[in-house]
Amino acid sequence: MEAQQQLRRLAHDLDLSHHDHLARWMNELGARSWNIGRASRDVSAPDPGAAAPPNLIQLLEERCAQFLRTLSRGLRDSDELRPGAPELREPVQILSFAAGWMAGAGLSISDVLALVQGLHAVLPALPTKFVHALEVAACEAHLAAVMQEHRARHRDVIERAQVVCDLDGETPCLFLVGDPDRHALDEAVGRAVTLSVMRGARRLVVDCSALAGLDQALVDVAPILLDYSKEAGVSLAVCGVMDVQSQGIELLEQAEVPLFDDIAAALSQRLATR
Repeated sequence: MEAQQQLRRLAHDLDLSHHDHLARWMNELGARSWNIGRASRDVSAPDPGAAAPPNLIQLLEERCAQFLRTLSRGLRDSDELRPGAPELREPVQILSFAAGWMAGAGLSISDVLALVQGLHAVLPALPTKFVHALEVAACEAHLAAVMQEHRARHRDVIERAQVVCDLDGETPCLFLVGDPDRHALDEAVGRAVTLSVMRGARRLVVDCSALAGLDQALVDVAPILLDYSKEAGVSLAVCGVMDVQSQGIELLEQAEVPLFDDIAAALSQRLATR
C-alpha cells in the first residue's frame, strides 16, 4: 500500500511540475553528454551566416516530454514500478523509440545512457532497478537502430558492387561480389541480361568467384540466372564454380549451363565455337 501511495505521489508531482522536470532533465542531460551539451550551445548561439539546422535539442525534448506524460499515467495505474508492467509499457516503448531516434541522429550510446541517468537525477524516487531496466531497453534500441543502419549501408554498397560490363564488345559479363541479397541479385542479373539483349549477344558470362559463401550463394543465384536467361532467350556461361558442391550447381548442370574455371576459359570456348 505504501509503495502504491509513493507511485501516486510521484505521478502527482510529475503532473504538477511537468515543465520544471523536463527542463531539469534536459539540463542534466546536457551536463552528462558532450554531444548534447554542444548542440545546446549551438542552438542558443547560432552562426548568423549558417543555414538553420534541424533543432536536435527541440526534437529530443519533445520525445522526453512525451515520455514524462506517459510515465505519469503509468504510475497512477500501476501497483509496482517494473518495466514489464502493462501500465508502464508505453513509456518504456517511447524511451526506446527515442534511443533509436538518437542513433539515427548520430548520437552515441553514451548519450543514451546520459539520457536515462539524467532522468534518475531529476526523479531520484525511481528505484535503481527500474532505472537499470530502462538503461538496458534504451541501449538495446540504440544498438538495433545502429545495426539496421549498418545493414542498409551494406546493402547499398553490395548492390553497387555487382559489376556489369562488356568484355570484348560482344560478350556481356556479370561479376557477382560479396553477399548480395535477393533484391541485389535481381537488379544485377536484370542489368546484365538487358545489356545482352541490347547488344544482341547470345551468351551472358557470369563470374561467381568473388561471392562470399559460394556454396550457399549459388543456391540463391542459380534460380535467378535461369529465370532471367529463359525469359530473355540468352544462354549462360558460369565461371569460378568448378569443384563446388552445391544444389545451385546441380540446377545449372540440369539446365545444361556450361561451367568454367575462369572467364578466360569461357571466352576461349566461345571463340572456338564461332
